[in-house]
Amino acid sequence: MVQSYPSDHPAFGRVYPEMTVSDWGCSVASIAAEVIRRESLTPHVLLVGWSMAGRMSQSFNRSATAIGLRVLGFISLAANAPLPGLAPISDDRISLTRDSLWTVTECAPNGIPYYQRWTDELTQIMGSTEQALFTEEICRHHYFANCPINLRGEATRFRNGKLANAINDAIADLGSLDFADYPLTASIVPTLPSDAKHALTDQAAFAFFNSRRIYHGLPPGILKEISPDEWDELRSLMQDLPRRLTRFQDGGHFFFVGEAGAAATSAHIGELLNELEAVASLLRKISDAEGRAD
Repeated sequence: MVQSYPSDHPAFGRVYPEMTVSDWGCSVASIAAEVIRRESLTPHVLLVGWSMAGRMSQSFNRSATAIGLRVLGFISLAANAPLPGLAPISDDRISLTRDSLWTVTECAPNGIPYYQRWTDELTQIMGSTEQALFTEEICRHHYFANCPINLRGEATRFRNGKLANAINDAIADLGSLDFADYPLTASIVPTLPSDAKHALTDQAAFAFFNSRRIYHGLPPGILKEISPDEWDELRSLMQDLPRRLTRFQDGGHFFFVGEAGAAATSAHIGELLNELEAVASLLRKISDAEGRAD
C-alpha cells in the first residue's frame, strides 16, 4: 500500500494547508486499518517512509497501535527523523502558494531549487531509454507538488491563516520527546555527497531514537529483576543495534529509483524487517519476567 500526504497535485480534490504531522500519521494509520479490514488481512504493518515521511513515524505508530494494528517497525529511506532542527530552512526562503501551501519545489536552501536538483538526479539514475520519463516538464506535471508546511516538522508553522515561529508546537506535533511511542527503526542510507545530510547522519540519528525507545519502553523495575546474562545481552544489543538496523545503498536521495535501485532497496527492506523482528523478539524475552521465572 502506498500513501502520500495531501498536496496540490490534481489527484487530490482539496488542499489542507494547516495539516499537521500528527494528522498525517493518524490518516495513514486509519487508511491502512480500513484497507486491512476490507481485504481481511492480518493487522500487521511495516511502515516504510522516504524523506519527509520520517517525520510522522511516531504519530503513525501511536495512532496505529491505538486502533489495533501491530507495527513491526519503521524503515527509513533517507528519511528525516522526527526532531526539529534537522532540516532547517531560513524563513526568508519560505514562500506559500495562493492556497497557503509550501512551495517546496521552488525552495533553494543551497542556491539550487529542489526541482532542479531532483530532476538532475533522476536523469542521471535512469538509462538513456528511460530518461524521457523524467524530464523537468513531466516531473513538474506528474510528480512535483506543494504541500502543507507543517509537515516539514520545523519551527515555522502555518496556523490561523498565517506563518508563525513555534518550536514547542513542532516538538509536540512530532512527538519528539515521547520516546516510548516510537517504533523500532531501521534505515537505508544513501552514500553520495549530493545527499550528505542523510549519508552522514541517518545511522546515528535513528540509533539515538532506538536507544531511547528501548530504554523508555522497558517495564518498570525490570532492570532490578533481570539476570546478569540478560543484562549483558541487553547491553550487547544496544551496542550492536546501529550496525544491525542500517544498510547503505549507492546513490543519492532517489537511490531507490530505477530497476537496480528498486531491486537493492527491496532486498534491504526484507533483511531489515528480519532484523526488526529479531530485535523485538529479544526485547520481549528480556522483558518477560513471568517467562524467566518459569
